[in-house]
Amino acid sequence: LPIPLTNFPPGWGILIMSLGLLSKDGITILIGMIIGTIGVGITMIILVLLWMGMSLPTFY
Repeated sequence: LPIPLTNFPPGWGILIMSLGLLSKDGITILIGMIIGTIGVGITMIILVLLWMGMSLPTFY
């Protein structure tokens, strides 16, 4: 089940990388990779926080 707004940051990274590939600009590709990596990191943090929140009641 997709979590809302978690596909948006990696999607921007993919968009910027594709524009860099079209213009054959390595810096733009690198910026897209960085944005995509940050987006995946944010998604992982959200998933871990949700998982911890769901397992929190079992600790009591």
